[in-house]
Amino acid sequence: MKVVGSYSFRVRALKKDSSYIDGSWSDYSEDMYISADYLEFLEKGIDTQNSGPGADGSGQTTSGTGVVYTAGWVQDGSGWWYRKSDGTYPVNTWFQDTVSGSWYYFNEQGYMVTGWFEWNGNWYYCGEKGTMYSGDCTIDGVSYHFDQSGALIAS
Repeated sequence: MKVVGSYSFRVRALKKDSSYIDGSWSDYSEDMYISADYLEFLEKGIDTQNSGPGADGSGQTTSGTGVVYTAGWVQDGSGWWYRKSDGTYPVNTWFQDTVSGSWYYFNEQGYMVTGWFEWNGNWYYCGEKGTMYSGDCTIDGVSYHFDQSGALIAS
């Protein structure tokens, strides 16, 4: 996609054997608008919306800009953060990655937190890859128990 405009798509499976039987087509996807800003981002790797943690110090980016983002993990000089498809990112909150199912906590700048931290009066631990611990876990040789929400249960 190298032209500004609205796009949709359909998919179908192809069975690879001696007969090459085609599967049926899916329904059309929702329309996706590709803006000039997004094309520039794709071509040059430049985020013309200046979004993401640390971009302007204001936290959340403004959605509804007409820019379509690829949702996913982004690493910069300060750490890891997660950009949603509308360009926003989690700040001071938990976020569940729908691909892995894992939970992550993001600080006031929007960066993934690792290690021990206190949130809403409870202690939590996120490993070096940022995933929240739950259940019985051993950290630095010490056994801990966390509830389903990830909160440390005092023993």
